[in-house]
Amino acid sequence: MKRRYDWGLGVRMVLALLVLGGLYIGLGYAAALLFGFFVAAPGLGHFAGIAVAVLLLAGSQYYFGANLALRTMGADVVEREEYPDLHDRVTYLAQQAGVPKPRVAVADNETPNAFAAGRKQGNAVVCVTTGLLEELDDEELDGVLAHELAHIMHRDFQLMTVIAALVVWVGAFLVGRLISRYREFAADRGAATITGNPAALASALETISDEIESVPEEDLREAERASALLAAEVRETKLSRLFRTHPAVENRVAKLREQAVDMDA
Repeated sequence: MKRRYDWGLGVRMVLALLVLGGLYIGLGYAAALLFGFFVAAPGLGHFAGIAVAVLLLAGSQYYFGANLALRTMGADVVEREEYPDLHDRVTYLAQQAGVPKPRVAVADNETPNAFAAGRKQGNAVVCVTTGLLEELDDEELDGVLAHELAHIMHRDFQLMTVIAALVVWVGAFLVGRLISRYREFAADRGAATITGNPAALASALETISDEIESVPEEDLREAERASALLAAEVRETKLSRLFRTHPAVENRVAKLREQAVDMDA
């Protein structure tokens, strides 16, 4: 599928990578100073050792981030024999998006949501919850799947996979906020282009927002641990509005409605 490059997303990804790199460097420097304070004056060998340790940490989070996200949600990769309709939808939409078909995973969780994770397009995974499969109609489901495939198409899923693995760090939290809201708008636009039906994704977001209120607390807590990756905010409180990982649903829906009008014009 031919598409225009989203320079706004690209610039934010570069800035987020620079900040994330600075976070790792700062961590290594602080650890070297701390080590030197308790053991000896920090020298070149200390800094080299810490640098190697930090690189190994960053590499492991990049390499194992997708598996960690799946484990956090209690999700399993499923074969076509288990979910033929879901696999067929992902196959078709991936072709429309011009990306390799990702692995498909399902989480036994009543929270209607989905996410994409992975190191690169060729080994990405799209995960949906059982709650999502139960609550959405076919067009809405296609809209959400296309949204996740748009993250893979834009390649921002790689950065967020690492950030999600670092979510307990304040620095990574701030890096995520630098890019997360914009990337959701970009993925919404991408999904609408892939399906040609922005109204379906708008409807899906409204359904997800409405149904989350009736989800058991245990499932909500489990989903919140992967909130940086999910297609929609798990739940909203007065405090969470200050630190939200996603734009407000009403704002996303309004932009999708505008896109639908533009596409029909």
